[in-house]
Amino acid sequence: MKRERRATFDRAAELYERARPGYPDELIDDVVALAGLRPRSRVVEIGCGTGKATLPLAEGGLRITCVELGASLAAIFGPVLPRGAGRL
Repeated sequence: MKRERRATFDRAAELYERARPGYPDELIDDVVALAGLRPRSRVVEIGCGTGKATLPLAEGGLRITCVELGASLAAIFGPVLPRGAGRL
């Protein structure tokens, strides 16, 4: 049962990407400030999905290592990860 739930978003990756809104800039700014991050800080994001939080973090200059178990989610996100911003 646990494995089935873990794959839920991956099975609907394209729908998730279209339907899931991004995060407000203010939220991203708060996360960065609360964590004490600066441009070029290195972070690890577990479960990056299609990059809804990752892209604004990368645009802020963070270097991100993304871990995503869902192959379909990673396939959507991989090509849009800014070059030099991190790795998937």
